[in-house]
Amino acid sequence: MPESGVPDTPEEFARDLTAARQHAGLSVRDVARATGIPSATLGGYFAGRHLPPTNRPEVLAGVLGALGVPTREHPAWRRRLLELHSRRRRPAVSRAPYPGLRAFDTEDHDLFFGREELVERLLSAVQQAVDDPLPVVVVVGPSGAGKSSVLRAGLLASLPAGVGTLTTPTGLDVPAGGTAAADGPVRGVLVVDQLEELWTHPALKAEADRTLDDLLSWAAGGAGRVLVLGLRADFFGEAMRHPALAQVLEHRQVLVGPLGGEQLRQAIEGPARRVGLALEPGLAEVILADVRQDTVGSPLPHLAQVLETMWEAGDRRALTVEDYRRAGGLEGAIRQSAEAALASLPAEQHGLAMTVLLRMVTGSGQGWTRRLVSVAELAALDAAAREVLDHFVARRLVTVGTDVATLSHESLVGAWPRLRDAVEARRGDLARRDSLERVARDWDEDGRSEDHLLRGSRLAATDEWVVAAPEPLPALQQDFLDASRRLEERTRSERTAARRRRQAVLVLMAVLLLVASVAGLTAVRASDAARTQRDQAQSRQMAVAAANQRETDPGLSQQLAVAAYRASDTRESRSAVLDATTSPVITAWSLEDAVLERAATVAGGEHLVLSGPSGGVRVVSPRDGAAPGWDVVGTVEQVGGTGRTPVVSRLVPHPVRPWVVVAGSSVQEGTDDEPLLVLLDLSDPASPRVVPVQIPARPTAAAFVGGGDELVVADEDALLHLYE
Repeated sequence: MPESGVPDTPEEFARDLTAARQHAGLSVRDVARATGIPSATLGGYFAGRHLPPTNRPEVLAGVLGALGVPTREHPAWRRRLLELHSRRRRPAVSRAPYPGLRAFDTEDHDLFFGREELVERLLSAVQQAVDDPLPVVVVVGPSGAGKSSVLRAGLLASLPAGVGTLTTPTGLDVPAGGTAAADGPVRGVLVVDQLEELWTHPALKAEADRTLDDLLSWAAGGAGRVLVLGLRADFFGEAMRHPALAQVLEHRQVLVGPLGGEQLRQAIEGPARRVGLALEPGLAEVILADVRQDTVGSPLPHLAQVLETMWEAGDRRALTVEDYRRAGGLEGAIRQSAEAALASLPAEQHGLAMTVLLRMVTGSGQGWTRRLVSVAELAALDAAAREVLDHFVARRLVTVGTDVATLSHESLVGAWPRLRDAVEARRGDLARRDSLERVARDWDEDGRSEDHLLRGSRLAATDEWVVAAPEPLPALQQDFLDASRRLEERTRSERTAARRRRQAVLVLMAVLLLVASVAGLTAVRASDAARTQRDQAQSRQMAVAAANQRETDPGLSQQLAVAAYRASDTRESRSAVLDATTSPVITAWSLEDAVLERAATVAGGEHLVLSGPSGGVRVVSPRDGAAPGWDVVGTVEQVGGTGRTPVVSRLVPHPVRPWVVVAGSSVQEGTDDEPLLVLLDLSDPASPRVVPVQIPARPTAAAFVGGGDELVVADEDALLHLYE
C-alpha cells in the first residue's frame, strides 16, 4: 500500500492499482470475473483513463478485495480517490501566487503576507519624519530579508495614488516636487531602493556623496516630502561615512528582521488562499520544519523559489508535500531551478552561460554580490550570448532593465554550488576585472587623461592576466588597456632615446677628455722641453760669464760656475766648475765686494739671486750688448726697517711666480741672531719687496709644494711648518 499523499494524479493512482494486480498475479479478465465489472471499465481504471466512482464505494472495495489488498488499507485508498475527484472538480489557477526570486511589486500587494506589522511601522515612521528638518527614513535589512518587497508591495501600495515614486541609483529619477493635490501632510514620497548600488556600481561609486547630497536636498527642499532609502545591512558602514545620512540612520531607521514562524506560515498560505490554490494539509508544517535562519543567507529567497517551483511544476490546482520534495526542498529549490535552467541549454553553451553569470557577480568588502552589467557588454561576449541571457531571464534567474542586467537575487551565488564554486575558482580573475573596470571608468570620466593609465609592473601584470583571461575585455577596458600600452611604448622609446643621448654625450666627453689629455701632455712636454732649453741656454751663458770673470773677479767666477751647473748640467757648466776648482782664490772678504755662495734663478731665468757669507742678497741679470757679463740690479741689505742683516742659508725660488724664499738668520751687532724667513717679491727686481714670515726657530730647509700653493719649512728643532 503506498504512503498516504504520495500519488497526486490519476496516472499514479492507476499505476499503484496495476502494481497490486500484478502482485496478485491476476489479469484484467480475472478481476472482471471476480467483481462482475466489465473488462473495458476495469481497463480504464488500470490505465488511468478514468477513476472508480466516489458515489459507489463498493466498486473500489470490490476491486481491492479481488486484488487481495488487506481490508485495513481500504480507507487510505478511499481517501486518495476522494482527493483525486476533488482536485478534478477544482478549477486551475491562472495567477501565479509566488514571485520566486524577484521582489513583490506594487501590483502584488494583495499577495504580500507576513509583513503587515512592519509596513504599519514604516508608514508611521514616514508620517513622523515629514515634520523633521531632514525628512528621511532608512529601511535597513540583510540581503534576502525582503526590503524591496516591503518598500514596493508594502509602503508604496499603501500610499495614496500619485504620492509615491520608486527609483534606484542606477536609474535615478528625482521628481521635481510632491503632489500638491494629495491629502494629508505627506504629499510626496521618493523611495530609492537598493541604495547599495551607489558603492557597488563602478559608474556610481565616485559620485556617491554627490548623489546622496542631491537626494537629501530634494527631501529638505519642499513641504510634505519624505525620502525613503532601502539599504542592505552590510553597506551600513559606507552609508555612515556621509555625515547627514549618519544622523538619519541614528534617528529614523526601520529594521527589516527575519520572519517569525507564524509570519512564514502567512507568507506560504496567504498567497495560495488569495488565488484559490489548495495546499495539502500539513504542507506548511513540513516547509516550516526545514526553515533555518542560518540557511545560505536569509530563508525567504529559498522559500519564495521553492514555492514558485512547486507552482510551475504542479497542476495549478493544489500544492502537495510531494511537490515540495520534487522541487528539492527549501535548500535545493534555487539549486535545482538553476541547474534545470543550465541543463536546458545546449551543452556547447554551458561555458558561455557560466561566463554570462560570472559577469554579473562582483566582490566587495562584504563578500560576493550581484553586479549590474550592460546588456551590450554581455552581448559582445559571443554571438549566442544574448540568447543565453534571454533564456536565464525566462527562467527568472536574471532580471533585465532598459540596458542593464543582473542576477535576480544575491542568494543565487550562495545557494547554487556550481556558480559558487565558479566564483571561488575565479576569485583572482574577478578581482582583477573589477579593478580594471574601476580604473578604466575613472579614465573615461576624466576625459581619458594619461594620469589614469597603467604603467610599468601594473601594466605588465594586467597584460599577463588578459592573455590568460577566458573571455575578451569589454570595449571600454580594451580601449583603456590599448592606451596604456601606447603610453608605455612611447615612454620606453623616450627612455631609449634619452639613454642614447646620454651615451653619445658620454662618448663625446670621453673623446674631448682624451683630446684634452693628449693636448695637455703635449703642452707639458713642450713646456718641459722649452724649460730645459732655457735652462741650458742660461747655464751656457753663466758658464761663459764665469770664464770671463776668472781673471778679474775669481770669486764671482766660481759662484757663476756653480750657478751655471745648478741651472743645467751642460758640458759648458761642467767645464766652468772644473776650471773654478783648479783656480784657487786668495781675496779678502768685504760687504761691498763679497763672494756670493747662494744662488737661485727667478723670473723665467732672467734674474739670478745671490747671497754671500757676510749677508745680504743681490739680484743680478745678464748684461746686454757685445761684452758679456752680469749687472747687479737690486740688493737687500736689511730685513725691513729693523737694521738687521740677512745671513742666508737657503734660497728657494717659486716655480711660477717671481718670488724667492730667503731662509737663514738675521744678525745685528750687539744682539743675538734671530730666525729669518722672508719672501722676496721680485716683480720689480730693482726694488725687491720683503715680506717677513714668522718662524720660531732658524729654518734649515724649505720647498714649495702643490704647484707652488703651499710652502713647507723645516727648522733646527726638527719641526715642519706649512704656509699657504
